[in-house]
Formats: sequence, C-alpha cells, structure tokens
Amino acid sequence: MAITRNNQQNTRVVTNGTSATLASYTPSSGSDSVLVVRATGLRTTETTFTLSATFGGVAMTAAVTADSSSSSRWYRTSIFYLIAPGTSAGDIVVTANATIGGFLIDAVTLLGAAQSAVVGVTDTDAVASGTSDTNYVLTGCTSGSLLVAAVGSTSANAPSWTWTTATGDYVLAGAND
Repeated sequence: MAITRNNQQNTRVVTNGTSATLASYTPSSGSDSVLVVRATGLRTTETTFTLSATFGGVAMTAAVTADSSSSSRWYRTSIFYLIAPGTSAGDIVVTANATIGGFLIDAVTLLGAAQSAVVGVTDTDAVASGTSDTNYVLTGCTSGSLLVAAVGSTSANAPSWTWTTATGDYVLAGAND
C-alpha cells in the first residue's frame, strides 16, 4: 500500500513568544497513521535555541533538526512525528526554549506508513547566508519512499526541488531577512 498524505494544515505565527499553536488539528482516519509536524523558528538574535512539539499534550519525537544563522538571526527547522495519533482533534504546540520572533508550523497525517522504524534516512543541509546549494543527494532512499522535507529560507525567491526514486513532500518557510 502506498503512503498517502492527508489533511495538510499550516499556520504562521509572528510574535515574540516561546510557543505557537496550530489549533484543533484532526488527524485523518485510516490504517497505519503517523502525524508529521514540520516547524521553523526564527530568533532575532544570533543565538541558538531548541524546539519541541506536542499533539494534544503528547510529546512528539524529533526526527531531524537543522539550524543556521545569518546577520542578527538564528533559524531552526525540525521535523517531528507521532505514531498512531488517533482521530480526535488536538492542538499542535511548538515550544522554544527562548523567545522567538516567528514560527511556521505545518502538519500532515500519513496513512499506510510504517509503525516502527518510521524514519529510514535523515540528513541536513545548511548553507551560509548569500550562498546557494544547487545539488543535494540523500542516499539510502528505497524506491517508493516518501521523502518528507522542511526548508527554512530567507530567500525572497523560493527554491524548488526534484526527487528521483522517491515522492517528495516539503514545506517552505520563506521571507526576506
């Protein structure tokens, strides 16, 4: 059975706070469900911070995190997941350990997904401000894989990708610095 993406929702929160909420998310019903949350945070000082996520008060597992800095900014992008989240509505809350200038939260329910060893391959790619990365290779993806990606970008021109041997699903946070 192929993995399907269902009920994708997102929110952008611009605030000086330590958390942001995607309210009343309802995971799709179906077999072998996994809730995936992608979150990006922007701190307006060049100091690192951490992110965590909950769904309905239940802690989610961090699959991968990348961070980078630019002039007077620090960015962190993380992907979280929760196996078998049920079908009751709940708030998705992303929390930082410092005051954040803005958050982007994206949620999607995967159906037909593995219920153990959910994450097959992870990698990160952060490039310095003012540079571009034109070729990125993620090895270890099997044919028919679903590639879940999250990109935090300060580029006014949104980048784009193509994937081979995998279906891609990504969310992009873009804004001028």
